[in-house]
Amino acid sequence: MSSSDMHDAGAAAGNLARPLRKRTSSLRDLTSAPGTPLAVQAVRTETVSATTAPPTAAMLLEDLSALGWDPDGPADVIDDSAQLDANVTATMPADAPQLLERLLHLVDLVADYVRFAPDAYADVWRHLGPLLHTISKHARAHQALHLPLPHQSAHAPPPLAPKRAFSTINCHGDEWTDDFRWLHDRTNPEVLNYIARENEYTRDCLERPTAALRTQLVREFIDRIDENERTAEVALPDGWTYYSRKVAGHEYRQHVRYRAAGDAGCAGVEEEVYLDENELAAMPEYADGAYFRVGFLRHSPCGRFIAFGIDGAGTERFTIFFKDLHRRVLLPDRLHDCWENFEFSHDGKWGFYLALDSTERAFQVRRHRLGDTNPAAHDQVLYQEDDDMYFLTLTKTCNSRFVLVHAGAQITSETWALDLNEVATATVWVPADDDDEGSEEAITGDTEWVEKTVTTSGLAVPRRLFPRHEGVQYTVEAHGDLLYVLTDEGVHKNNWLFRVPMASIFAATEAPTSTESTDDATAANNVDAHCEVVIPPRDFVLIEDFQVRQNHLVVFERSNCIQNVRVIDLRDTSLQTFHYVSFSETVYSLWPMSLDEEISDLSKHVLFATNVVRYTYTSFLQPKQIVDYHMDERAFTVVHTETVAGAAGPYNPDLYAAHRLFAIGEDGTAVPMSVVYRKDLLGRPLPGSRVHANDNELGPWTNPTLVHAYGAYGSCVTPIFSTQRLSLLDRGFVYAIAHVRGGADLGMAWYDEGKLAKKPNTIKDFVRCLHHLVKEGYTTPAQLAIYGRSAGGLLMGAVLNEAPDLVQACLMEVPFVDVVNTMFDASLPWTAFEYTEWGNPAADRTIYDVMRSYCPYTNVQPRETYPHVMVCGGMNDPRVSFFEPVKFVAKLRHNWQSDNVLLLRIDDAGHGGNSGQYAHLDDLAQEYAFLIYALGAPLMPVPAPVVPRGDVTPVVVGSRPGSVARSASFTGGRASPTPGITLESVSPRRSRTLSHRRHEPGNVGLDVPRGGVVRRARSPDPAAAAAAEIDAREYKSKTARGDRGVSRVYQWVANFF
Repeated sequence: MSSSDMHDAGAAAGNLARPLRKRTSSLRDLTSAPGTPLAVQAVRTETVSATTAPPTAAMLLEDLSALGWDPDGPADVIDDSAQLDANVTATMPADAPQLLERLLHLVDLVADYVRFAPDAYADVWRHLGPLLHTISKHARAHQALHLPLPHQSAHAPPPLAPKRAFSTINCHGDEWTDDFRWLHDRTNPEVLNYIARENEYTRDCLERPTAALRTQLVREFIDRIDENERTAEVALPDGWTYYSRKVAGHEYRQHVRYRAAGDAGCAGVEEEVYLDENELAAMPEYADGAYFRVGFLRHSPCGRFIAFGIDGAGTERFTIFFKDLHRRVLLPDRLHDCWENFEFSHDGKWGFYLALDSTERAFQVRRHRLGDTNPAAHDQVLYQEDDDMYFLTLTKTCNSRFVLVHAGAQITSETWALDLNEVATATVWVPADDDDEGSEEAITGDTEWVEKTVTTSGLAVPRRLFPRHEGVQYTVEAHGDLLYVLTDEGVHKNNWLFRVPMASIFAATEAPTSTESTDDATAANNVDAHCEVVIPPRDFVLIEDFQVRQNHLVVFERSNCIQNVRVIDLRDTSLQTFHYVSFSETVYSLWPMSLDEEISDLSKHVLFATNVVRYTYTSFLQPKQIVDYHMDERAFTVVHTETVAGAAGPYNPDLYAAHRLFAIGEDGTAVPMSVVYRKDLLGRPLPGSRVHANDNELGPWTNPTLVHAYGAYGSCVTPIFSTQRLSLLDRGFVYAIAHVRGGADLGMAWYDEGKLAKKPNTIKDFVRCLHHLVKEGYTTPAQLAIYGRSAGGLLMGAVLNEAPDLVQACLMEVPFVDVVNTMFDASLPWTAFEYTEWGNPAADRTIYDVMRSYCPYTNVQPRETYPHVMVCGGMNDPRVSFFEPVKFVAKLRHNWQSDNVLLLRIDDAGHGGNSGQYAHLDDLAQEYAFLIYALGAPLMPVPAPVVPRGDVTPVVVGSRPGSVARSASFTGGRASPTPGITLESVSPRRSRTLSHRRHEPGNVGLDVPRGGVVRRARSPDPAAAAAAEIDAREYKSKTARGDRGVSRVYQWVANFF
């Protein structure tokens, strides 16, 4: 902001304050008050050294004067409420809600001064307290008038889709009616017109009233993200180091490589952008589209070629492109209608990919010769899956030897392996002048292609390793002459790990090209005879994933909702030498490798010959870290940390708290929940809140709360860090994840108890979680919102039908809500694949009856208690057809007797919503605005509380653009190490070590290595842990000022303008 802008901002604040200052107290005599340190973060615009005298009342006077406070006014309390209201109304501009938020924050600032130095400022408060109370009361009342809680009756009538009777007699003899089946036809102009009118209604009811709020939210989102964020780096044998980065002002990523001075004759460090997604998005076939995403990027082992897939509609049908990095040109061939899996042969000449059928199912494995522009005629089908309940995926083993073809239904699978080392003979299409070196001339657009018999590696066909058996799944990795296999075969619910010699498997297999296969009994007998159990099945431990290294087996486990990493030393043939990697928090998440697809795949193969396992660690409080764990040394190195920017100062995790709660289900089952909130805002009145559940100023107060759940497919909703979520937490929200049955948070038994005929358990668990949060005083039904997407949207829809009065707002994204009709229609994409999750209502009467009892669309009834509802969908969604959310809203409209708002937003996108670094932020801002608007939450974030300046300073997580992040590795102890991660601290004199030790029961502090920083334990009482309640004596012993270089008052104004 320029100086003139700052002056205008201050003037605006002053103009706001003057009409409210009918009578004020005099602070002039307080400028000589005793110097008492104040618990405020940087209330000055100049930098203050550690030796500067502590702040006095003069500083309070200066800050208040900057906002237009008249220190010479009389000390009477305002008693003319009518005149005050008139003054406020006469002077408030159109964006008054935001300005009033600033006023309310000013009240909090003054209260903070007084709270932390009551003796020094008792006289100030005697004059000022009643005044500020009156101002706050009227400001909040006026603010509520400017952005009242939403009501349907305040807007034009919503659009109504006409009912058109459609009824059939189903296989169970029931007459089935669907008055909105006509909305299935996306080519019908009436359907498109109805969707357009719904979108316009949403703009009228939500976008226009919350325009300033949404602008503020987007500003907050962008302010926190690192617009030039880079991934971790991977050095490849070709001498280049690879990474990708965002580019400020651009939607998509750049993929970059560099090599050091002296390599290949370079005079210095050579860096090149070898793929720019922004340039790809500008290609003619994508330039005018509403959606663009690069779904995968693979590098050939020879280092010359890359393959990448582009989805230009959100349908998850990818077109595969190839680029020659030596010549820096795109190859002429394109592979259309593909799934997002691809692997190269060793020499980079051949590629293996998956083709999609008309129902969006990956059903064929094909081999393609790079450069061939006639793939439809020349590409060879290596395997075809004819069972429409099975979906193919493709991956490469960690040692790069095998391409694995996984044919999987929901609970059954089999695995095929293509040996890339095997030299085979096949008749294939190749360039006429093809040679072993792969000359550059062999892959141009003018190349002549011929069919001939070739003997080389990469031409083998896949062999089936393990035949399919109903209810049994396999995941395979290769190590030396052994196969390591994860399976759930047997009577145990959870899976187990075994290994078997490759020779015993391949001796019993042949190479079929379809599901017609070899003798299953022979293969099974060979496995049983040579199988060696590595990790037996355990009732309370689920193995989520595993990887192999040259000397180690790394197992990612989940037990009682907590993830762990087990490292087994393969040099010990007994497999008894192992240890667990431990972590400091109780609510956190882990992923193998990196969340970036390209870097994760490269790391997987590059790290195989090392003793390093790479994983991503995050929690509600900890931004994402990519960590290299050195398994022999038991030491950690943080190779990348998510940067959290912010104009208001560095992100401070100590302001927030996260822990786990347990609700009791209807059947007595304990259902875990993960919750996070800002400590100083829990149980206190929120400035600018338009819903007050308790008029007692001394509390207890409740908070707006958002509860998220999924509960299907054995998927876990994990607690991860989100920079965008801070915009809710800083407005006083409590955010909770309900780990309901249907996920695998507590193992496969937990999953089985929430699927098929037991699906109602998922809904009951979620309702009990909502009741628990209300019962425990976190929130009230008037402040409670729920959120779910896809199968989680089904859960939200069921709650709308079963307990609509329990919540105030419901947000549903791409919701699967028309369960009965969809599962009866086998022609729809994914339906057959879903039978093992939801059941087949046509084949099973019990499933049909249960499904009919919870199906959201089926059970819509006239109700006066419907909460505010926002439903989002995508026109190109292949997983949940666009008409499901459209029909659901259309039916709700005809049964809507509530004055709350019902909104529908249909985007020209797919299941994942809009793509791009910035585009999706607009959608998210709209959804957050809906939640804030509906719950009456504060329109502006509450400024960070005053915090002590002690020996343990707030952590700067990551680094701001242009600075260098610090990282180090630490060695641990015996079998349970205590390594840590050093992060840059606010104080240049100290660094702080975050231990990665998992808590024992009841231990909710941070463990620190012996000799490290003094252990800091969190208080079990969030209110007591809030900075606002810390003993003032601690401040008196410190002389350092806050670390921010500008005044908090100035920040409020600057951020707004």
